[in-house]
Amino acid sequence: MASHNLIKEENKHGHVTVQIPVYVGNHLFKVNNQYVFTKIQWFSVGCGCGGKKKETKKFYLLTVNDRGKEHKYSVEAKHLVETEVAIPKVSQNFDVARRDQHRNPGTDFSAIVDHPDPDAILKHANNQARDTWRHNDWSY
Repeated sequence: MASHNLIKEENKHGHVTVQIPVYVGNHLFKVNNQYVFTKIQWFSVGCGCGGKKKETKKFYLLTVNDRGKEHKYSVEAKHLVETEVAIPKVSQNFDVARRDQHRNPGTDFSAIVDHPDPDAILKHANNQARDTWRHNDWSY
């Protein structure tokens, strides 16, 4: 789907970790979950009316697999931190994995032990941060 507000795109890929929960389309991006991005996009946001200026904001195009279908969502960069290393899925969803570990006897949960709490995962992601874009608004 093309957007008339798209200013430019950068064909770059990597991983981002969600810092603040955000609901886009029909998907909830949960804190400390990591996603693959395929593009960085800059959009013109705002109407430019009533004395307000249009702003340029940075977004990541994220790919989500939901029930066998691939969906792409543009998520504003202020909700994400770009990370160098992929965090194992079991570490991202450690609450779910711990709750369901009785269903998978013999499963290695050492990744959960390495990152036993959300703060450790967020710290791990923040230590890898390399976002150089100056964001206009950090007040949530």
